[in-house]
Amino acid sequence: MFNDTEIKILSNSDNTTILKTEYADVQPFSKTYTFENGFNILTTMRAFCDKESIINEIGYVLINNEKYKAVDIKTWDTYKEAFLYKCKKK
Repeated sequence: MFNDTEIKILSNSDNTTILKTEYADVQPFSKTYTFENGFNILTTMRAFCDKESIINEIGYVLINNEKYKAVDIKTWDTYKEAFLYKCKKK
C-alpha cells in the first residue's frame, strides 16, 4: 500500500469537526450498492487504511476538499478497505 493521500475523518457532514487526519492509499473504484427499496448508490473511490484507522460508516471523510461517505468497510488481517460514495455539494 502507498499511504500517500491525506484523509480527514469527520464526525459529521458539515466539515466542522475533524476527528483525525490519516494517510491512506486512495484509488478510483466503481461499485454499485443496491438497497431493499431499489435505491442504488455508486461508490467511486476506495481507501486502503491501516487496520487501526478510525474510519467508519457513521462519519464522513474529506479527501482533497471533496466529501465522501464510507458505505462499506472490510477489515482484513493488516488493513481496512473502505468503499467511498462522493457526496454532492450544496
